[in-house]
Amino acid sequence: MNILTRLTFFILLILLLGCDAKLFETEEEPPAPEVSEIFTSLSEIFAGDSVKFWVNASNPGEGSLTYDWNKSAGEFLSPPDQDTIKWRAPFKGGDQSIEVNVSNNDKTVTKSKLIEVISLNIPVVNIVNPKENAYLVQYETTEIKVEAFHDNGISYVEFFINDSSLGIIDGNTANSYTKSWLNLAPAGSAEIKVTAVARSAATESFDLVVVNIEGVIPGKK
Repeated sequence: MNILTRLTFFILLILLLGCDAKLFETEEEPPAPEVSEIFTSLSEIFAGDSVKFWVNASNPGEGSLTYDWNKSAGEFLSPPDQDTIKWRAPFKGGDQSIEVNVSNNDKTVTKSKLIEVISLNIPVVNIVNPKENAYLVQYETTEIKVEAFHDNGISYVEFFINDSSLGIIDGNTANSYTKSWLNLAPAGSAEIKVTAVARSAATESFDLVVVNIEGVIPGKK
């Protein structure tokens, strides 16, 4: 290949690459909205409270921002298509969630917030075993079984025999508690009492049963 032919080839190649330069350009990814965390007007939310939620958002992309709020329970008191909404908590305690989708012409960003709705109701406590007026034998072991429930969970339950503490058990998700009691109470009647304290708002409730203790003569058991 002579010099003139080579030169012509390189000139044509340069022109060709210049015409097709756009083929080597990568399309820039469209930007998503920039969205803050969800803010709230109350640090503690009780059952039935009305509360505001909002986000701060900006749009580095094209088009205006749109908002779409969602909830797991309760009700919206304002249109759920603005950057700020008003929400009424359900009248039952427990964990709930609030979510917002913020969109521009190209992308959507989702933010969510977990909310503990605090119930001021007292816990439900029920001594399952032993039953009221049950007969228990002195010096034998009895399993005291209890059910305790609260919308926000139980912090702990405490067992008492004639107002003397038998011990504490931390709350669990099964809502069931068992405590062994070596019956050293004197013959006659005895009061078994169990208190339960809610994890939130520290409300407290109790249940009690009165049982009969059958005395045992030492050496005769």
